[in-house]
Amino acid sequence: MIVALSFAVVHVQMGSIPPLEMLLLTGLGLFWSVFAAPLQKFLLTSAKRKFVRGWYVTEEVFHRLSGRITQEKDREAIFREVLAVLDEVFELENSLSVIATRDEQERFSCYRVAGQFQKIDADDPLIQGLAKASHSLPLADAADLQKRIARLGFRGGPPAAVLLPFHSPESLAGIIVRGDRSNQRGYSSADLKFFDSLISFISPILYRLTPME
Repeated sequence: MIVALSFAVVHVQMGSIPPLEMLLLTGLGLFWSVFAAPLQKFLLTSAKRKFVRGWYVTEEVFHRLSGRITQEKDREAIFREVLAVLDEVFELENSLSVIATRDEQERFSCYRVAGQFQKIDADDPLIQGLAKASHSLPLADAADLQKRIARLGFRGGPPAAVLLPFHSPESLAGIIVRGDRSNQRGYSSADLKFFDSLISFISPILYRLTPME
């Protein structure tokens, strides 16, 4: 509409001077051939940000997250910030974090549910079930883990919930369980790809915190 209106204005204003009209229309055509697509993207992006709940741009989310955790040295704080950003983007109804804890010598001690004193051993079915998982996993595809997560206090379940395993070089560093969204929309294939990218994004940060021999 904007492009058509610009051509119409030139025609109305310069219709009585054909050579000038032709010159202006040619210049206008060249201008819109370069700037029409960026303008469309800008308008659509602005509209989605304002009117579409849960809409996000992956690069913007990572940029926002990197500003919060790049210099962070506490693992629990990193997971807390990741979950906070995910909640801002997806407006979660419920969530849960399981984080590996270490002793004063930075040796692995156990796993712990964030905000609770409940300890989880390394041979727990939840830990073993995600020890080698490198991608996000819908809880509906992990029937053997559903009851275990429920016992940890997670209020939610399939089909909406998604498990996000985060690894350091030596072991599973933590798990984030994402539940229902407040708008009741499920997670799309694009969302699952975003979660996989998030796992890859966090791994180097966890790698930096891992003690090396």
